[in-house]
Amino acid sequence: MKGLHVKNYLDTRPWIADLVALVGFLFFLVQVARFGITQRSVLDEGLYLYKGLIFALGKYTPFQDYGPWTNQMPFSYLIPGTLQIIFGPGLRTGRIFAFLFAVLMLLALWLTARRLGTRWLAAGVVWITAINPAMARYYSPAVSQGLVACLLMWIMFLTLGEDRKRWQLVLGMLLASITVMVRINMLPVLLLLVIYIGWEHGLKSGLFAAAVGLGSLVIFHALYWPGILRMWAYWLPDDLAPFLRQWRLPEGAKSVWAPQVTFDQQLESFFQLARSHFTGVVGALAAWLLWPRRKDWESESDFKTAIFLSVLFLSLVGLHTWAALGNEYCTYCFAGYNAFFIGLTPLLIVVTIRLWQRNPSVGRKVLVLVVILVLFAGISFSASSISGSVIQADTVNRFLKTEVPRFNNMRFQPGFAELRQVLANLLPVDYYDIPRFAFLYSPLVTGLIAGVLFLGLAALVKIMINRWPLFKGLAFSVFALWLFWGIGTILVPTDLLGNGYKSYDCTGNVIVDFERTGAYLAKTIPAGSQVYWFGYSPVNLLYIPDAKVYPPQLNIHYSLSTGGDSDALLRYGWWNDELSNRWLQGADYVLMEERYFKRGGEVPEKLSSGKFEELPPAPSTASCADDAYLRVFRRIP
Repeated sequence: MKGLHVKNYLDTRPWIADLVALVGFLFFLVQVARFGITQRSVLDEGLYLYKGLIFALGKYTPFQDYGPWTNQMPFSYLIPGTLQIIFGPGLRTGRIFAFLFAVLMLLALWLTARRLGTRWLAAGVVWITAINPAMARYYSPAVSQGLVACLLMWIMFLTLGEDRKRWQLVLGMLLASITVMVRINMLPVLLLLVIYIGWEHGLKSGLFAAAVGLGSLVIFHALYWPGILRMWAYWLPDDLAPFLRQWRLPEGAKSVWAPQVTFDQQLESFFQLARSHFTGVVGALAAWLLWPRRKDWESESDFKTAIFLSVLFLSLVGLHTWAALGNEYCTYCFAGYNAFFIGLTPLLIVVTIRLWQRNPSVGRKVLVLVVILVLFAGISFSASSISGSVIQADTVNRFLKTEVPRFNNMRFQPGFAELRQVLANLLPVDYYDIPRFAFLYSPLVTGLIAGVLFLGLAALVKIMINRWPLFKGLAFSVFALWLFWGIGTILVPTDLLGNGYKSYDCTGNVIVDFERTGAYLAKTIPAGSQVYWFGYSPVNLLYIPDAKVYPPQLNIHYSLSTGGDSDALLRYGWWNDELSNRWLQGADYVLMEERYFKRGGEVPEKLSSGKFEELPPAPSTASCADDAYLRVFRRIP
């Protein structure tokens, strides 16, 4: 009776839920602001800000021959570039607007969840976002994740559900077109949204939406035609689009950046998705595993919304799995890529959670338990720096020496042999590499054991509370999934899950550090000087008045080729050693970050040839690293 009284009290005072949401909102904003001050600037952030500024100023145009390599859609540069023209160039402007995009993203997510579900569900959506440090870290720099997530959530607000006005659908489709012009990988949003609008609002609305969305996309493409075909040529395979051959990388170009990625690295990155976005990912899995029976849907509109959100999310995950893990270009970007659209998962949860099955079929029950064990093992493997410490190398070696029945050619043999030899016979791994292999994958075993222990504990708890009215008729597997989801959500702020992403954490005020460096560079390098650049984040260049740089160098070694014709590379926005030597001979100043200078090579050698004098280095842009400063060289007249 007491619980019922509390429920009635809350139901008659819905403003309490909004107040809870407001507190979560403020907590999230504090987190984003904190990381916006302390996160180191990454290459992508510098590229969006610097390329964006020179594009917006008209010094170059996107996809221009002999200009910067436009490796993202033009609006991803022009939006931050235009903002800097209005509010001033520099990291401060970029981080402030990243903060504002995060604010608007969460506002749209809350409003949409509130309309599709209840005020309390919407408050829960705010809090599962707010308590996840990974979300604040992904959205605090001036990169495209925050901008795209903001656009996507407002698209969902405008178009999801019934009773949407025509102007809302039109604006939603226009934003979807703009989103594609920010990131080409968001194309499924536009295409699937057209289908959804036609399904939810009728054929006439669907055709109108298609005309608005696809029509505006064509117009945007016309502004950058035909150079924008380089973007499509970069992503579409040659066999599928041979007509784009002239827009592809020049013949013979071979990037210096060619990481050798192993399966264990791909597996680790894949499960970082569950770590960084635990509540959303596991909640979405729960929605599909406990998907309501067709007759249980109270609203046809909710059913269509849930189908659309599921298909869209899975399409985007599949596309980004191929981009990050299949192409091996940026394997550990996978969890960050999913930050573009992870906001879809709370909305899916809101629409379906009250209808999740309590006692599904036997097949689903088994699948639920398997998924829990896989997630335990995968998260443990991805967090191997934590879970791996449970099993030491000497423990693994002793275990491998265990005598087990001999097994060879798929048959048991007389006598016994060390487990190490048996594994060497069974697996495509050399006998001498078995210890390393076993230790590498020991976190999987740790996680699997933890998963089994968790299920055992869940079974005991279920027996103890089985008579409670809330749990009557609730299958054990469903209870275990709910318990796993709840405990995991509580642990999201820990290093095991959402707080494990710390790649760019720093101390002090990074914005002030860059402004201090910028002031030194502006004082040291005269306006209009020709600058040879080799640093990580080109944010530094924003502070040098009218600096003339060699555009292909902005992407550093990601656009550096070991082959190909120099002129063809330069036209495309890439460079090679021949161009590097040519530019070095014509540079007035050379800016090279210490992290690259200390690796040695041809450029540092030439800088010590007597043709350049080294000036005092620029102040460090990161107090947490001893090599995050620029070495400054001036050509001797």
